[in-house]
Amino acid sequence: MPHPCDTLHELLADDVRAARPWSPELEAHLASCSACAALAQRLEHQVRALQGLASVAAPAALAEAVTRSFGDEARERRAASALASLTAPAAPRDLEGRVVAALHAGARADRAVAELASVAGQGAPRELDLRLELLFDELREEGRLPARTAPDELDPRVAAEVADLEGVAARHLLNKLGRLAAPAALRERVAADLAALAPRRFPLRRVAAGFLAGAAALALWAGLRPGAAQPMQPFATLAQVALESPAALSPEARGVFDASGGGALDDLRRVLPTDGELRGHAGRVGGTGGGGTSGVSSGTSTTATGGASTSTTSARTPIAAAPNGGAPPGQLAVTSSPLIDRISSALTQESVLGHRRVWQTLQQGDLWTPLEYVEAIVTDGNGKFDLQVESVLTPAMSTDELELFALLQSVRSGFDFRSRDFGIRSEPRFWQNYRVVERSTQTIVAGVIATVFDISRLDGTGSRYTIAVDPVTAVVLFEEELSSSGVLLARVEFLDIVYGPDLTNQAFSGGASRAVPFNPADSSSYGFELLRPSAPPAGFTFVRAATISGVPGVSGTWARLTYGDGVDEVHFLFAADSASTQASIAAKNDTLRVYAGGRWNVAEAQVGKWHAIALGKVPADDLALMLQSAVETAP
Repeated sequence: MPHPCDTLHELLADDVRAARPWSPELEAHLASCSACAALAQRLEHQVRALQGLASVAAPAALAEAVTRSFGDEARERRAASALASLTAPAAPRDLEGRVVAALHAGARADRAVAELASVAGQGAPRELDLRLELLFDELREEGRLPARTAPDELDPRVAAEVADLEGVAARHLLNKLGRLAAPAALRERVAADLAALAPRRFPLRRVAAGFLAGAAALALWAGLRPGAAQPMQPFATLAQVALESPAALSPEARGVFDASGGGALDDLRRVLPTDGELRGHAGRVGGTGGGGTSGVSSGTSTTATGGASTSTTSARTPIAAAPNGGAPPGQLAVTSSPLIDRISSALTQESVLGHRRVWQTLQQGDLWTPLEYVEAIVTDGNGKFDLQVESVLTPAMSTDELELFALLQSVRSGFDFRSRDFGIRSEPRFWQNYRVVERSTQTIVAGVIATVFDISRLDGTGSRYTIAVDPVTAVVLFEEELSSSGVLLARVEFLDIVYGPDLTNQAFSGGASRAVPFNPADSSSYGFELLRPSAPPAGFTFVRAATISGVPGVSGTWARLTYGDGVDEVHFLFAADSASTQASIAAKNDTLRVYAGGRWNVAEAQVGKWHAIALGKVPADDLALMLQSAVETAP
């Protein structure tokens, strides 16, 4: 507890300036305590001495100094000093990528186009059109303008139709015929026959042999050309199940599909809007694609270029998609191109440092949701590479989600580098299956003048591509992929690029593939029973075979047979060791499950001892038929 004198000292300090007597409590204590009484006497003398002093006026300079200290300049100096002492907060991790994307020439061009589109244009008066038409007619009569002529392609088309008038008339009439529904009795009989064949697959071999013999006799009766390729019909014994989500696939199929890049989009389902919100802003099939450029419904697209290799930006040059994937008027398809043939090895033989904007789509039912991000790419010219996600533009992600997505993409970087983007993976197959149109005008991408090509399948199926290629290095600087119906599926563009950079301290995450090749024709080169499909998708032929292991989520060793058409590839995989086979089919037998995930589809068959997976950028039905042709005719 405090000493009584200490408490009285506080009272004395308050009362000493007043005349005595002071408070009764204080007076009583002073009467009994000589030390406190002496202190009180000293304080009284000090107070009286101070009160007797005359007041001194403050110097004029002091008043001016005080006034200045409260002026505007002084307040600004104090504010600047206070702000300088503050610690600057760190910028959001995705700010740099968003600034780069917003400030490069492509984004500026997008904003300029949007503003111009909002301005209502004034059409020329009808009278002006008539006057110009009359003037042009007069100039043609005087020989100062060439006479009007039909397009070059009109004459051969007319000649072809005149030579086949019966065929033209037949096609015209067939187009007017309506399709008749099958009688109910026929559907019931077919269902009964299929039910009788469905219980097991093994008795199907005898049925299949009879079916094939009957099909051959029917083909001869119909007068089909010998050796003509006919569509293969689905087998009857294996029921096909369409999946709503890849989660219903086996862990092995999910791992393979995830590694293909389709999983990269599926990972985003948990950060995408709800279904109701999604329908409010996501594009439907055939609607606007996104990514800030082309419209899908019209089938047109534009390049989205970025900064030059000197870190300066260059104006975007629009690239309009060719109508229906064909050649623009006045341009012809080419049957060979040294520049096209060099694309296959360009990125592995060139040392490159740059940034690319990647735009892909995630399909959810009939909705297509965009995924857009910026990635850094480095290659050393000797097969090593590194891909790193720098920022995600769409959809919005938290810091944790962005880190997870970047980690998953680093795991998939090998597939992204080798298979995600457009490439010529076999020149002979490419020229057999694809039509190439070289544009007469060039474009500018990342400060590089590039040659533009339109590429599409000769049979009209599959994806259509528009690419812009560096004519010196053959590096594809811009690519846009559309479905055969004109839906925008993907776009990859360089924002900036440097050739021959200094890679002294560069780390590379990727190099040569870890798959072990083998020769299917030489059974001594592999130690397992071979499963091989007999009905790959149309236009796809066998390319290579290898065994793979160590894929995340995939246990054991798997054999992978790859089929290609020159650009796209389809992968057929099956469990090559008994351990992985038994583990994968422990819960499910004799099933065929199919998941359509947008650009990439996957099908999985588990029949008897076999577990097989097929995936690629082909219709899911083609993958299912490919699997059935392997497992239902397997030994």
